[in-house]
Amino acid sequence: MTQHPASRQQKGKGPHPGYEFMKADDARRVGIPRDIFTARDTCNNLFRISVTFKATTPIHVGCGKKEVDKKNNEIILLITCDKNGQPFIPGSSLKGMASTNYLALSASIRDTSELFGTTTQSAAISKVFFEPVYPTTQTKVDLEELERGWRPKEGLEKRVKYYMQQKPESENPQYQQIEAIPEGTELATSITGVGLREYEIGGLLMSIGINASESGALSSMPVKIGYGKPQGFGQMAAQTNTLAIIQHVQSILSFTPENITSDAARMVKAFKQRVRQNAPWKPVDSDYQKLFSWRD
Repeated sequence: MTQHPASRQQKGKGPHPGYEFMKADDARRVGIPRDIFTARDTCNNLFRISVTFKATTPIHVGCGKKEVDKKNNEIILLITCDKNGQPFIPGSSLKGMASTNYLALSASIRDTSELFGTTTQSAAISKVFFEPVYPTTQTKVDLEELERGWRPKEGLEKRVKYYMQQKPESENPQYQQIEAIPEGTELATSITGVGLREYEIGGLLMSIGINASESGALSSMPVKIGYGKPQGFGQMAAQTNTLAIIQHVQSILSFTPENITSDAARMVKAFKQRVRQNAPWKPVDSDYQKLFSWRD
């Protein structure tokens, strides 16, 4: 069993030790206004984003099951695995992470609801569909040690919470064993979207950690997913050299596979322009750094 450094170095300073908030116009998805609503029964484009992530810390996305380590008389939290025993991250977990990040970066619940759907009285399905995130090779899970039972003490209305450094030290810490996808594992997935605007694709790329500089160069920072985020677990970074965007239907967008870097950069810039229009006060690049950074 590995005792990850995150379980041994308990830190956290400031008004909200270990986590902070980003301002948004709301935190609950709403009915989609007509001026931005796209009909779900027809679409002017169908595309597929494929990308490979690399786990920069161990990742645990639970399946709700536990087993008992009889030797040590401890409960082990099990990871989600398929029928062949291969661990993976469900598409729903990736979508939840991406929608939260999209809201944090855009500050717009309207735009977030239009892209990811809403379950209000005027419900609309999502325009993006996330496949499971699978290791690229057969992977054996590790056992990690994680402190149990810590919860953030604060929540704020119209704010999106994000974790940016080690959680505060507990007075009497208790630890538990968890299964985890090992650090260094490469994991691949695809996201299918219908009827998207350029800025929505750009925002989707930023929400999975991919950014573009003014010169058009792509870069990435690790996103945070699953259990144990306050202790440094669940971080994975998109490998920009694996990014592919494939069109399947006649599209209003002009990107092509051979120009993926420049076209992806253009769409990221379109998203930043959209944010400046909706929330002129929001520093998108600075907030991107805050959202995805981690201070040991």
